[in-house]
Amino acid sequence: MKLIFNFGVIITILAFIFGCSSFSYQSPGYVKLAHEITANTAKKLEEQKKLYLIGTGGGMMHDIQAMHMSFQFFHEVDLEEARELIVYAIREYLSDINNNEEVRSYLHNYPFTAKNVEIHIWIYNPDGSDPSLDKIYYISAINGVINYYLDLPETHSRKSIHQETYEEALDKIGFNQGADTVDRDTNEEVIVNEAVARDGAKARVIAVSLEHSIYQLNGEGFKPHESLNCISTSYDEVLYFQVKADENGALPSVGSMPAVIGESGGMCRIDILRDEAPIHLNYPWGSEGLKD
Repeated sequence: MKLIFNFGVIITILAFIFGCSSFSYQSPGYVKLAHEITANTAKKLEEQKKLYLIGTGGGMMHDIQAMHMSFQFFHEVDLEEARELIVYAIREYLSDINNNEEVRSYLHNYPFTAKNVEIHIWIYNPDGSDPSLDKIYYISAINGVINYYLDLPETHSRKSIHQETYEEALDKIGFNQGADTVDRDTNEEVIVNEAVARDGAKARVIAVSLEHSIYQLNGEGFKPHESLNCISTSYDEVLYFQVKADENGALPSVGSMPAVIGESGGMCRIDILRDEAPIHLNYPWGSEGLKD
C-alpha cells in the first residue's frame, strides 16, 4: 500500500511540474528562490535529522502562498519522537523562509507561519521495510495541524491516532523535556521576564526548564480573539510565529526553545507585534540563564 501511495505522490509532483511549465515557459524568479530555500532546508534536515527529501511543491500562482516538502525517515518512532521530528522540520523551514530577505516581498503573508508550510514524513525501518502496524508510519503537517497515522493495509487506508496544532505540539515538547526540572503539580512559576503594554496587555516568559533551555510564553489583557505576529530572535536565528488570544483576551501557553547549535547560552528577544502597543521581552537561556 505504501509503495502505491508514494507513487501517487510522485505522479502529483510530476503533474505539478509539467502542468506549470512548458518548453517556452520561464518560471518567475520568486519560484526559483522558493526552490533554493527548500533545497537548502532539505539539506540541513538530512544532515541533522536524517530526513531524506522525496518531493516538493507549493502554491505559487501569483505570489508564494505555500511551500511543501515530503521526506522519508528510516527509523521507527513513537508519538513523542514523531512530534519532535516534525516540529523541528517546521521550525527550520519557517526560519529559512522568513529570514531570507530576497524572497520576503513575494510571500503572500509575512511572516510565513505553520499554516503556510506543508510537511509529509513517511516512516520506514532501517532496512527499508514498513514499520510494525502498531507504529506510526506517516506524519503530516497541513494548514498548521499535525496528524500521526497508523497503516491499515487490510483496508488500504490509514488511521490518525492523534491530532494537534503546531503550537500545541511545540508546547508539549517543552512540557515533556522540562518535566524533570519544574514541578508541574505546584502553582509555582519561574518568571524570567514580564512586560506590560500601554493598553494594559501583559506578556511573560516562564522557565519550564533552565537546564534544557525550555520556556513558555503566555499573557492576558489582550483583545478577545486578537491575532498576534511574534518574532523570537536568538543570535542570528529568527523564528516567526502567530498566536491568538482566547475569548477572554488571554494568550495560550506557547513553547519557546531559543538554544542555538554551537552556542552554550545567550539572550533571546521576543517581539509581540501590535499596531499601537507592541511588547518586547528579553530573557537569558543556557549558560546565561544558569548564572547566579
